[in-house]
Amino acid sequence: MASLLVPGAGWANEPPCCRDCGEIHVTEGDFGGLCPTTAPKGPPPLGLERLGQPHKALCDDRSFRLAKLANGIRGVLVRDTSTDKAAAALCVGVGAYADTDIAGLAHFLEHMLFQGTETYREDNAYKQFVARHAGSTNASTSGEQTCFQFDVVDEAFGGALDRFARFFREPLLLESCVDREMHAVDAEHSKNLNDDGRRAYQVLRKSANQNHPFSNFSTGCLETLQVPRIRERLLSFWRDRYDPENMTVCLVSSRSLDDLELLLAEHFSGIRRAPDALRRGASTIVRGDGRHALGHEGPRSLLAKLKSRGLAHALSFGVGPSLKEAACLSMRVELTEAGETKRYGEVLETCFEAVGALRRDLDKAQTGARLWSELAAIDRATFDFASSRRSAYSIVSSLARTLHDVDGAHVLCGGRPGLCGDADWSPQRSALLSTLVASLADPSKIIVHVATKAPSVALETERWYGVQHGSRPLTRAEIESYGEAVRRGVTATDLGAPAGNAYLPDAERLRLARPAWRDSEDKDAARRAASSAPPRRRTQGRLVSWWKKDATFGQPKAYAHCRVASEALGRGGARGRACALLWVNLALENLEKPLYDATCAGLSYDVSDAFFESGVDLYVGGLAGGAVWRLLDAVCEEIAAPTWDAAAFERVRDRLVRALRNVDKARADSHSSRWRRELCDEGRPPVGDVRDAVGAVTLDDVRSHASRALEGCRALLHVHGAVDESDVAAAEAVVEARFFVDDVRGSWPARRRIAAPAVNEPLRVARFSPNAKNDKDSAVLKCYDLGPKKDVRTHATASLLVHVAKEPFFTQLRTREQLGYLVSMSYSSARGRLLLLLRVQSQRVCSDDAAARVEAFLDAWRPDFDGVEFAAAKAALAKKWREPATSMASEAAQAWGCLLAPDSDGAPSFDRPERVAAAVEALGLADVRRFYEERVHEKPRLVDVRVRGRDDDHAGDDDAPVVPGYFDAPARAAQASLTHQNGFYNFYLFHGFGSDLGAMKLGRGFYSGFHGLPKDPIRALYWLQKVVDGCKFKCLSGESMADAAEMLQMLDEQANELEE
Repeated sequence: MASLLVPGAGWANEPPCCRDCGEIHVTEGDFGGLCPTTAPKGPPPLGLERLGQPHKALCDDRSFRLAKLANGIRGVLVRDTSTDKAAAALCVGVGAYADTDIAGLAHFLEHMLFQGTETYREDNAYKQFVARHAGSTNASTSGEQTCFQFDVVDEAFGGALDRFARFFREPLLLESCVDREMHAVDAEHSKNLNDDGRRAYQVLRKSANQNHPFSNFSTGCLETLQVPRIRERLLSFWRDRYDPENMTVCLVSSRSLDDLELLLAEHFSGIRRAPDALRRGASTIVRGDGRHALGHEGPRSLLAKLKSRGLAHALSFGVGPSLKEAACLSMRVELTEAGETKRYGEVLETCFEAVGALRRDLDKAQTGARLWSELAAIDRATFDFASSRRSAYSIVSSLARTLHDVDGAHVLCGGRPGLCGDADWSPQRSALLSTLVASLADPSKIIVHVATKAPSVALETERWYGVQHGSRPLTRAEIESYGEAVRRGVTATDLGAPAGNAYLPDAERLRLARPAWRDSEDKDAARRAASSAPPRRRTQGRLVSWWKKDATFGQPKAYAHCRVASEALGRGGARGRACALLWVNLALENLEKPLYDATCAGLSYDVSDAFFESGVDLYVGGLAGGAVWRLLDAVCEEIAAPTWDAAAFERVRDRLVRALRNVDKARADSHSSRWRRELCDEGRPPVGDVRDAVGAVTLDDVRSHASRALEGCRALLHVHGAVDESDVAAAEAVVEARFFVDDVRGSWPARRRIAAPAVNEPLRVARFSPNAKNDKDSAVLKCYDLGPKKDVRTHATASLLVHVAKEPFFTQLRTREQLGYLVSMSYSSARGRLLLLLRVQSQRVCSDDAAARVEAFLDAWRPDFDGVEFAAAKAALAKKWREPATSMASEAAQAWGCLLAPDSDGAPSFDRPERVAAAVEALGLADVRRFYEERVHEKPRLVDVRVRGRDDDHAGDDDAPVVPGYFDAPARAAQASLTHQNGFYNFYLFHGFGSDLGAMKLGRGFYSGFHGLPKDPIRALYWLQKVVDGCKFKCLSGESMADAAEMLQMLDEQANELEE
């Protein structure tokens, strides 16, 4: 049967409204149905089997088809008539966990596949073709998958597919490329050495069974890859593991599904079978009930209790790491300084108290049923009414990956039980959830990892990331205290499962809130009429309002952006900036608990300071209805009349000071970007000055700043989506009531400018050595002022120049000269100016040498193309400018950006993309050449920032001035034993499930200590319990659920035997 629905009530059998076209009809077909509007027009191509359509959302206008090739490749085909882009992804169900004795081999193969094929032998043939057709490419290697993807303008889809598919049929894997790509992998590893997550995760791997693939070092480096006959090992890995039965493909285009079938068969049928390939079955899906119950942030939550004790800033609870047959439930608690200094044991005990309280609540049958039904209702509403269309480029990789994990029918909904016809609560599910929570409560089966400045254990150094760590058994006293905490939690009144969610979406109201054009008899005509209506404006005193009805997505969603601005909001230098940051972050802190349920129910909000625009920005959005305006009122109230709580203020200050302290522990390229902003932006205070000011100002200072800032303020409001005038009036009333309580009438503050150099001003070269002296990487960032953004012709020429130059720049400096992993050319806008940005981060050459290589490229390269190539590049870029937004949220954000950056006449630039696209089409090659010579080659750049690495040969040069400020103090001693770089105190709990992780034998009652920063100590604890099968499941029947519960008990007994 075709997939059917009752309007506003999800899938059902009567009345028979087709999900694909909305009409009333019944057709026979495979799962998901075959609607006449998307049904095939003829037989399938030779060697292709049609598998029907996946279930899709009510508001999704795209068409889908599932197919399978004779060689075993499974595909998802997507027709999206709203896009001019086409995209493809191929996902191989093999990754770093398949590495045996060569760490990083799967990742190395991912790099090598791009280096030419038998048909297209040039090493940049694929990337050059994609770049010239307004496209992007990427590839990534995870533990169990390797995914390759690209997008181009639709006219070039066939050519790009031909080049792409041959990587999996006839790669060269040339010996001449081996050393070069080894260094590329090594540079990528070097980039990651100071990444906190990777460092902590690597020690987690080291805690596992070293005979299990989870323990692999997945990235690889020169040390692991420089082995004899490495090319033969690559070929063997490719032949044995890149089997089509272990591949999935996703194609997205505006072409018909029948045409996409032909492309799938033409380009991917030729991938040969591997006779002895390791094949894996589909995995199963983790439900979110336990995560939601323990990780909620509302009243009676674990986070609320930790905050009330001054111990924590934030908490998250989720699944990770996750393998095909296993997963870990993981908890992360970001601690305050008080929580870190000798009280982390209290935090761990409080976590066990929360588990005990949750176990108590789940003994009541109605609690589990209510949580399940709430999550199912939210899943259904957000899937049917709020799913973003997403770009072709982003959806291809997502669907190709998901098809490895779920049945094709459920690839769009991710296999969530509430959307797969299995939404009912059952006694078996109740028993399984209770069993899982009970297993969390056993404190004798945990591994605790602690990162601290004063470790109490002997230290050893982890091999790949240099993390210092040690271990000891947990004491009997510690285990007993955690068990006692579980028992205390049973009687705790301030901890427990979340209460009922007052923001749950109403499906019928959401259906009625959809725009009228969606249900019109002539949908296309009604949509065009709605689309042609311009945004509307209304001025009422100090408030300027704009609003626009949705004419693109037809979803019952609404978004509101508001800027409250006054001259006082941008004053005060570093002290004013500090007060602004503390003010908005205190507001977010105060909103977290009361609005947590709203965020669970598909609503979102944010508050951010726009200090350099003399304003504060507010945002709310989500499923339409009165809840959006209630949310707006709560956010506006907290900004206009904050809850000035001293304890909350100190928590916010503690978190913010450490965040600002971390600037000298960032990667080299981040340093260069930060210094470019501080050098170029008029009136921007240095980060170090802001950090010192945050530590010095008081709660009364921030209160006074907020009061002065709101005197005579003005507001700009934009409302977008499924809205009418009554919605706009409701939003206006909220803003007026909260902010316009005085009679002072201020004016809009002036915009700040880029501090552009005069033509004859000497070049500013800023060299500095960051404080994190363990970083070997150097970096250079060259910034050129291309002219005013408001000039459409300048904007068009700049975008075309970058479009044709970025691929040669990348190929020369990264692929051929191997300067480093991070090499890019881009352009950006800042304070109304267009800036050309050239970046290189390298561990192989010093910053001055990297700068010289960039200069050499600029001297040698010129925009020289034949007429056909140049015309194709222009057409591709013009189409890229005309690409529509992929979600209502991004469309609303684009319109908001046009209001904040008006054209020279002061009018919003809503039609700017079309005007830039037309200007691109009008440009000649001579225009681009002249622009390059005048604005780049002959013109002094705005600033040249060079970051010295640890081994920078020019570290002592003083031929160019080091810009004074935060970094001109002597660097601290090298921190060779950093565990976390970021200066935050983190506390993690990991609870593992699944037969695969069971083979790891993670251990029990085990303590591991990490050495942290001398100045910014960290606490990070990981909790990993016995690993059992049954947590991961997909749409299981009652019998399967009972089997899973029995499996829990059986594997628990086996774990006890293994330990003995």
